[in-house]
Amino acid sequence: MMIFDSRIRSLEPFVPHDAADAIAALPAGSYDEAIDANVKKRFSRITDATFQRIIYDVEDVSVSGVVVQPEQLHEGKHPILIFNRGGSGHAGVLVLPVILRYMLPFAQKGYLVFGSNYRGNDGGTGKEQFGGADVTDILTLIEIAKQHPGWDGKNIYMLGGSRGGMMTYLCIKHGAPLNAAVTFGGISDVSRGEGRWQELLERYYSRLPEPRPSLETMIEERSAIAWPDSLMRTPLLLMHGLADDVVTPDHTQRLAEALSFTNAVFETEYYEGGKHSLSTHSAAMIARTHDWFERFKRD
Repeated sequence: MMIFDSRIRSLEPFVPHDAADAIAALPAGSYDEAIDANVKKRFSRITDATFQRIIYDVEDVSVSGVVVQPEQLHEGKHPILIFNRGGSGHAGVLVLPVILRYMLPFAQKGYLVFGSNYRGNDGGTGKEQFGGADVTDILTLIEIAKQHPGWDGKNIYMLGGSRGGMMTYLCIKHGAPLNAAVTFGGISDVSRGEGRWQELLERYYSRLPEPRPSLETMIEERSAIAWPDSLMRTPLLLMHGLADDVVTPDHTQRLAEALSFTNAVFETEYYEGGKHSLSTHSAAMIARTHDWFERFKRD
């Protein structure tokens, strides 16, 4: 595919990561070489979508990501979906199982699907900040996606899971031009989770140059529970597995309660027995997400 925006450094066919890299990017014990071989066989048989690895510029850094789009493109006819990955560093990078589960189904429905690995990851430069300057990586990707000749000029959506849910809330706060957004297992309060998110942020905090804001300020800036009014601009569907022990369901429950005191348009969807990735509820989750997007489609 031809490069359609000057900020794109390269746009090449996506080559799956080797098994060791894929295993390292996914939750411990959830993936192995045998599964990897089967996933790659499935990938090789896909004919209704194309996959590209994108490297794009954001100010003074380069960021890697993935673009998945329908095999048959029609100029000015396709909505955009931005997928925000979870994890931090290499953990959560857009490896093939993640792409096939969360990005491919929407490309098969006609979306132009873009996902960022955030700065400093998977060949990108700069340093990830867990909801700091790396939010700009997503906002820039939206602007790049809008230059795609296939975009319909009207419809942009966002889907984010786990840390990607937090990034989705931050993008809305910073004015992302979205019709609607969906999160699953989203982090809404960095101070919760038995301290794991705060500990992660503290590691990034220690790398920031002086002068820098207080850690407490950075926690509040990344915790949507502290600023529900900032989410009113975008209709939100909040999904969570009730058996999620990574980002517990109270992240969504408490955010929904806070949103109920605003004029936000939002709904919640909880999945009995659903784990963090909603892997056993994928079909239902994708269908519900698509229905939510369709509700706010502009003709």
